[in-house]
Amino acid sequence: MATKPLFLIVDDDADDRDLLNLAYQEGSYQCDLVFAEDGREALKLLEQSPVRPSVMLVDINMPGMNGLELLQKLKSSARWKGMPVVMLTTSNSPRLIHDAYSMGANSYLVKPDNYRTLSSLWDALYGFWTNTAKLPTYPVPQGVS
Repeated sequence: MATKPLFLIVDDDADDRDLLNLAYQEGSYQCDLVFAEDGREALKLLEQSPVRPSVMLVDINMPGMNGLELLQKLKSSARWKGMPVVMLTTSNSPRLIHDAYSMGANSYLVKPDNYRTLSSLWDALYGFWTNTAKLPTYPVPQGVS
């Protein structure tokens, strides 16, 4: 039996977390959401949870361990480097966009400035990562090609 996809959302802004959660609750999405307030909390969740996230949505501008530092740690880890990471942040700085992709981000999205657009963005993200993209399963099946 297939398990529901799990999205780990890493964002220090409580309002942004609440709006994403509201968009999730208003739809009929067949997935689970888990939230972390910064990169350190995200790493702790990853290490402690037996469930591997299907996709991570990561803000860049966070205190402590920022999103690029988290991305670098994930992509340098044999355990986590294959997990899709989508940067979802307020900055559209060409330098940050370049850095994120150079470090292995799977996508870079600028947070919308209103709820309606954020809800549409969540719908598109959910649709892409659960219906269009093929995600790896863990543990890796043995003897399957």
